[in-house]
Amino acid sequence: MSGGGKIIEKRPMTLSDGKEVIRYHVISQYRPDWFDETYVCAEPADDEPKLGEEIWWGGDKTIWFGPNDSKSLVKVGYSFTPKGDAA
Repeated sequence: MSGGGKIIEKRPMTLSDGKEVIRYHVISQYRPDWFDETYVCAEPADDEPKLGEEIWWGGDKTIWFGPNDSKSLVKVGYSFTPKGDAA
């Protein structure tokens, strides 16, 4: 499943297997009256997107677009909704 949108929160987390990740809370507005919220986790990196930037993911990659180029992170697991459902 692919998805993406604007980062509204990012939080370092430790998964149950001990792996350190950054959890991105993303909101995407597809219609003026409906917002889609999703979480996606990625491995920490030296260069990460900031709050308010947009990220997109599919497969094992998460990408975002900086001022001069696109950058990527290694996605960990599946994206999921705030209710905990796999997206």
